[in-house]
Amino acid sequence: MDEITKLQYPLSDHYDIVLVDINLTTLYEQDGLTLAEEIIAEDPAVKIVMLTGYSKPMYSHRAKEMGARGFIDKSIDIEQLVFLLKNIDQGGIVFTTDDMIDILTDREIAILKLVRQGLSIEEICEQAFVSKRTVSNHLGNIFSKLAVNNRQEAILKAEMLGYFSPD
Repeated sequence: MDEITKLQYPLSDHYDIVLVDINLTTLYEQDGLTLAEEIIAEDPAVKIVMLTGYSKPMYSHRAKEMGARGFIDKSIDIEQLVFLLKNIDQGGIVFTTDDMIDILTDREIAILKLVRQGLSIEEICEQAFVSKRTVSNHLGNIFSKLAVNNRQEAILKAEMLGYFSPD
């Protein structure tokens, strides 16, 4: 963790491309997407590429939204990786997982996280400061967007899509 906090900005003065993994549990208190977002906020000119084994559509979407230049699965062939990195270095943008998903709102994600913790509707209402009707509306929207029928399916689908940070 100490090495990450000692980064010398602007990184774009020192590196052509910065590769970041999603799972940084032994190096950093947050996930790699959060680190990438912090780096881009500090140095918008830096070329961040997410190179990860966590190729989930929501992670790819978050990386693209924050301004990363690429999102590449670690299982890629080395020659293809070099080709893609050269493309990015020359100004290209590469997202190898470009699945279309119906994005949940921040509020829907927050409600789903509370569901994932096993809270009852009443407990969710207390935590989120909303009525039962509002929670039910959010759950209905979540079920519709994720094309599921119940809370358990919603949690599993959200995990599969990458709505929750890796543990």
